[in-house]
Amino acid sequence: MKSLGLFFLKSISYLIYLMSRKLRLALGSFFGILWFDILRLRRDVLDENIQIAFPEMPYPERKRIARESCKGMGKALIEYFLFPHVNADNIDDYFVCKNWHVYEDLKKQNKGVLVLSLHLGSYDFLSVFLALKGMDLHLISKEMKVQWLNDLWFGLRKSKGLKYISDRKAKFDIIKALKKKAAVAFIIDQFTGPPIGIESTFFGKKTGSARGLALFHAWTKAPVLPIYNFRRDDGKIEVVFGEPVSLEEAEDRDQTVALMTQKYNTVLENIIREHPEQWLWVHRRWKEFKY
Repeated sequence: MKSLGLFFLKSISYLIYLMSRKLRLALGSFFGILWFDILRLRRDVLDENIQIAFPEMPYPERKRIARESCKGMGKALIEYFLFPHVNADNIDDYFVCKNWHVYEDLKKQNKGVLVLSLHLGSYDFLSVFLALKGMDLHLISKEMKVQWLNDLWFGLRKSKGLKYISDRKAKFDIIKALKKKAAVAFIIDQFTGPPIGIESTFFGKKTGSARGLALFHAWTKAPVLPIYNFRRDDGKIEVVFGEPVSLEEAEDRDQTVALMTQKYNTVLENIIREHPEQWLWVHRRWKEFKY
């Protein structure tokens, strides 16, 4: 059964690879329309989240953004099937990156790089691009319960040069990676409760955010570099290296962590405001933070 399933997935992957970009994106959009307009999954969550972030926005515009966000999820799903077929020679057929030098300049500090990112655009494909372009990138992730799916999910990425850090032993592996001058990615735009989260505000509303990035920023003094992507009108994915986030230290560690976590949230908010239709609004971001 497992072999049959893998054969089916590989066949689908090859067919998608043979498609034109226009056809792939149209297929992804179809899955998004299926989610939003036919199955109508989590439409209340989508609208509520967008209204929290943009309280003055009229309903028709919120609906448009919600639908486009779902279409973006569909496109990202289709692009996942491209992973076996992309390599260092053809990755530039899918991406545009104008300021890679920002990362190269930070590497010269010899402290490693802490990457601040979010679920925007084709975020999984972005990690493959970074690895294939030469970034020694480590991602912190939970393992899946289904072993063969876990092997497939992580195996494809590892084959492109990505490295993974288990959330169960993240502290030591993050330090080890930074000592090797590697980059460690923190995707912190989703809700995180205690004990690993901290109360913060996101788009002006109280919620919980992951505090790990702030802890390692304060502890190691490694630079924090925002990296994100968005889909252009021509279908290509543009990668953006933002301005490094400077460390501000308060009277004690807890205050520093709270201050910096809020600072990262502000960076993420500004990115989302630029490309609201490409963020993952389906996630319940504004859960109540309960101590």
